[in-house]
Amino acid sequence: MSLYDTASEIKYFIETDRSNASYFQWLTSKGTNYTCYTNYLNGLNEEKIMNNKIMQFKTILYSLTQPFSMPYFYWTLMVFIIHKFNYKKPAMKIILFHYLIRSVGNILFRLSTLMSRYFTNAEIIKDNKVIGYACNYSAFSVEMHPLKWFLTKQMVTLFWSIGEIIADWYPVIRTKEILNDDESESKYESKSDFKSESKPKSKPKSKSKSKSKPRSKSMFFIYTSCILFNLSKIAFILNYFTVNTKYLYDDRGVFQKDRLNGFNDRYWIIQLIIIYVSVIFELSVYLVLRKKLKTVNEKGFIRKFINVSEYRLCLSLLICIIFLPIVSISILLRFHYSVFNHLVLDFSFENVRKVIANVQYYIIYIDQILLILSKEKTTVDLSHFSFHLSDVNVSNDGYNDKVNNNTFMDSSTLMKNQELSSIKLTPINTKLKINDSLSSIQNTLINSPDKTLLSSSNNTSLNSPTVDQSFFTNITITNQNNNNSNNSQKSRKTSRK
Repeated sequence: MSLYDTASEIKYFIETDRSNASYFQWLTSKGTNYTCYTNYLNGLNEEKIMNNKIMQFKTILYSLTQPFSMPYFYWTLMVFIIHKFNYKKPAMKIILFHYLIRSVGNILFRLSTLMSRYFTNAEIIKDNKVIGYACNYSAFSVEMHPLKWFLTKQMVTLFWSIGEIIADWYPVIRTKEILNDDESESKYESKSDFKSESKPKSKPKSKSKSKSKPRSKSMFFIYTSCILFNLSKIAFILNYFTVNTKYLYDDRGVFQKDRLNGFNDRYWIIQLIIIYVSVIFELSVYLVLRKKLKTVNEKGFIRKFINVSEYRLCLSLLICIIFLPIVSISILLRFHYSVFNHLVLDFSFENVRKVIANVQYYIIYIDQILLILSKEKTTVDLSHFSFHLSDVNVSNDGYNDKVNNNTFMDSSTLMKNQELSSIKLTPINTKLKINDSLSSIQNTLINSPDKTLLSSSNNTSLNSPTVDQSFFTNITITNQNNNNSNNSQKSRKTSRK
């Protein structure tokens, strides 16, 4: 005897007039054969009924934990801890919304496992002829259950793809920041105090215009390729919504898998388009950052990956190019045999496709973590830089002796030392380049007729690693050599008198 009262559930089964049933009726249906449903329930004992209820509770519980079990959760948490939960940065907003929207898709995907059964008719075939029908209890494929198809293939794909579309704009924002930093550097260098006595005649307005045009043109190509990348994913979403599960069953209530062949062909063609457009998008980013990559002084793959953000952004392009031929050949072969030979062969490399699709999103987290670490390293390096410059100011006894003896000190040397005493490095927006200033200091010292200044401070290091990004306060380098020289000249006059 059945432990269920199933009389009230007959309305959830579409047994007659299936072609005229509404889409909502198919979504809320439990099958196409009510008798199969009652036979299944009659075969359950109390133990199986309890296990089914426990399994339902576990599935709901596991669904709620999906946001914390997905790999992006730990990456997102690490990035926000390092950034001190600063949600105002555009990169942080992209990371946050990418994680939240994709986690909603994971929850729905897990909840869909509750719909493991859909009661339909199944054909009994003998000698290529249908001799009867049997009950099918399990929805062994997602397409067989209308509501499961709606959740896993339509809604889950919608949330996952929207999360990806949001994250696809990260390289655009980073590239724009890098170009803006370069523009700030050029403005800083044009206004720098470290320049020759004869100023070259130039027209800064025309230069800024000539620089802004190529920059805006390059960003236009990046914006265009990113929008095309997004449109290809929107087409991927819409492809799932072209399938109406009510047409996957015939008038006998039997599932017709062949009706999905057109969808599968479109699916792999769109996937191939997405991969090719992603290569175009990554290539446009690389072409813009190509000049920047040529100036990288780091050697070795690991050092470049750790220290250079532009190198990390272009890494996904390399991975796409490596796996692109494999995926392309497999998709084309599948499409060829499906259309011309009517054979459904398993040429799919789904795991390879996921690697190509997800590597660029993991690069986002790695890039943000390494950017913060490089800033902290820059802060330490700058503190050592200030310390060494203070050594230059106080350890020039040999230079002072030369001044006291009035040897080899002409007016040009005094002017150069006055320049040294008034060096001031000022921050420009978000990036400060110290190496140019240091090289100017060294050139001033080397070109000076008085070589004692260099020899007396040979233990002082004037080299410092390039500071790629900084938010430092003004650093003023003061030198008391000019005052010492004036005092020494006064003392000599007094002694002569």
